[in-house]
Amino acid sequence: MMVAGIGCKKGVGEREVMEALASALSAHGLGLTALDAIATAAAKRAEPAIGEAARRLGLPLHIIQDDALQAASDGCLTASGHSLAISGLPSLSEAAALASIGAGARLLGPRTVHGNVTCALATSDGVFPSPLVGENGSARSDETDEGSFAAQITPHPASPSPGSGSATFSHKGRRYGDKSEPRP
Repeated sequence: MMVAGIGCKKGVGEREVMEALASALSAHGLGLTALDAIATAAAKRAEPAIGEAARRLGLPLHIIQDDALQAASDGCLTASGHSLAISGLPSLSEAAALASIGAGARLLGPRTVHGNVTCALATSDGVFPSPLVGENGSARSDETDEGSFAAQITPHPASPSPGSGSATFSHKGRRYGDKSEPRP
């Protein structure tokens, strides 16, 4: 499994996010198809460019809560004064990538900076979170999240319980990393 953690300044465009993803992956000899998910902090949830990039790539977008980011921050390779001042994290993008995967996650290297976007890549052999379920236990398909962009939501595995505010945005509720189901 490979997750790209994204940090950015307010108001960045989708193109800048896509270029940051491509640049970070290229630095490791990888292409966009190597990604299984994109992750960012709850504080960046309102940045449409991150969700638009995930949707364009057909990838789930993991929204990571502050407690999970803080727990993962010990694994960060980069310490940014700006990030520390704004989020209290040495690197938002690195912490998001690590927290998204959870136990066994490791960064491929320090985050990269592309304009106003930072991107960190984390990997693991873990299995992607379980399929999405709606409020009544049925699979979710076309629901939206507060009108920001089309998404499906389920609690992130790093959250202690449903309703804690952490969410995973997923493409058609599929499990990635499961050998029996191909990626889209």
